[in-house]
Amino acid sequence: MMNKLTQRHIFTRAERRKFMKSTETFEELIFVRLGFMAGLRISECASLKVKDVLVEEEVLHIRKSKRNKSRYANVDLSTILLLNAYAKANDLRENDYFFRSEKKPGRHLHTRTLGRAFEKVLERSLITRIRPTSHTMRHTNITMLLEKGMPIEQVQEHAGHTDIKYTLIYTHLTYQTRAKFYSDIMGE
Repeated sequence: MMNKLTQRHIFTRAERRKFMKSTETFEELIFVRLGFMAGLRISECASLKVKDVLVEEEVLHIRKSKRNKSRYANVDLSTILLLNAYAKANDLRENDYFFRSEKKPGRHLHTRTLGRAFEKVLERSLITRIRPTSHTMRHTNITMLLEKGMPIEQVQEHAGHTDIKYTLIYTHLTYQTRAKFYSDIMGE
């Protein structure tokens, strides 16, 4: 049985699709994709700049991660293309934030503003099976990577965990996933 302290609720594939379809603005879609597809924390989304998108490598340079550490997070090509399209459509320059404050030009949005955006999308999505927070998108990303077989050390690096014990929390694979792995291994 899973300890409540280490249990992580995640979005199902259908809930992820439903959640992404519930976005109404370009900014909401980008924020949600950064959470689901790159596993970024809300603060990392807020501080992402145009120059942090490394197109050829399909990675994001996270300059101010937890504890002010720097890391690279993998992201899918569709999200990279979406970020580039958004930057061009809004005439963003290399040092501009994707989520800019309208009241204070040159500054990024406060994480509470992004949190409210998440709540609006959640309300529109009508997802009630779990009570997710914006961090649930990150949990979903990390769990998916582990379930698809990415080595735990690579997931640790992707997530920016300083200690493997934080990544191990996400190893709570679903019964269905374990059953498939078991069946594949045992040949049944």
